[in-house]
Parts: sequence; C-alpha cells; structure tokens
Amino acid sequence: MICDHEAAKGKVWMETEIGAAKKHPYCRKCGTLKNVSSDRGRKISHFLIVL
Repeated sequence: MICDHEAAKGKVWMETEIGAAKKHPYCRKCGTLKNVSSDRGRKISHFLIVL
C-alpha cells in the first residue's frame, strides 16, 4: 500500500544524530517520521581534530 504522507498536527520528540532531542513531524496515516537533520557531510577539520 502506498501512503500519501499527510502531516499530523503534532510532532514527536526524537533523538538526532548528535544526541540532541528535536521535534520531528510524522505522517498521520502510517506514522513514518520525517528526517529533519541536514544531510551535509562534515568538513575535513572535524576529522583532523579527532586524529
């Protein structure tokens, strides 16, 4: 079954990639959460600090 993903009025608190809690919108028909994080990669300086 294909869902049209209609947004619900409320939002659900979920953990993000960095461990912070953020409100995520979800579909009221199937309950699928929407990704609200950025899909950008990390800069090279992030990895140089780790090394």
